[in-house]
Amino acid sequence: MSVPVVCKGLARTSFEDLLVRGTEYGVLFFTKPLSNPLNMEKIIAYCGLMCAECPTFLATQANDDAKRKEVAELWSKHLGVSLKPQDINCDGCLSEQGRIFGHCKVCEIRKCAREKKLANCAYCDDYACKKLDFIFNSAPAAKKTLDEIKKKFQGLSPV
Repeated sequence: MSVPVVCKGLARTSFEDLLVRGTEYGVLFFTKPLSNPLNMEKIIAYCGLMCAECPTFLATQANDDAKRKEVAELWSKHLGVSLKPQDINCDGCLSEQGRIFGHCKVCEIRKCAREKKLANCAYCDDYACKKLDFIFNSAPAAKKTLDEIKKKFQGLSPV
């Protein structure tokens, strides 16, 4: 099972080395660390995945057309779809009006959390619902992230 990991060494690591597989959710999982060359804070997606570890997000935030081209070619090959560099744009699924990539546009997890006005699924009364099963099975780190948030959130006492 593959899990997302903190990004280290992006400039020196090819995306081919990092890609493990694509899913019907449009999520790619990596087994090799990358770096976060922009030193961005962690952006936790509604499902617990880290946006700042995604090559699409990193290429977008760096405004790096060469990386966009590389990611588009790689994802086209591995996902069996035709992507162009201009398709590789994402400001993270938490973005209100920014660019959103692929499945994030129709993701049921994202839709649900936004309708409930939640920062992420850890704050939901129904956590962890069946919508998260696929992500948690594919990326246990996402579950760990949300579990830690839930634990901290539950530990807060009302003022």
